Amino acid sequence: MSKIGCNCGHVIVDQTDYIPYKAGYIPDTVSCDLVEVVSDEIIEKVKEAGIENILNEDIADILWSRIFYQNSKQIYECEKCGSILIEKIEEDNVFHKFKPDFCGNEEKQIRTIYTTKRVRK
Repeated sequence: MSKIGCNCGHVIVDQTDYIPYKAGYIPDTVSCDLVEVVSDEIIEKVKEAGIENILNEDIADILWSRIFYQNSKQIYECEKCGSILIEKIEEDNVFHKFKPDFCGNEEKQIRTIYTTKRVRK
């Protein structure tokens, strides 16, 4: 994904990492099963490769990131009008667009979540 048009005319650009107006999500119907499958798959691959003793946090992060991005969808927030664009589960790169009750961009929803519940250190 590189550019998405908002209904207000603004072009949302996604060409790098750590974008403050972008978030990923995994639908709840997928997430519970995914965690179990991921855990089992990682354990199996580690045992097959004979690397039980060298699995470290970096390798686990890489595996989880790959699995997350393969199973997640995107949410974007328009920087101009504040609309939320949620990628459809059944179609890649097709979005539902929602206009917030407020006007303008006084309150950034995705940025607010990111800054208050930051995962990375």
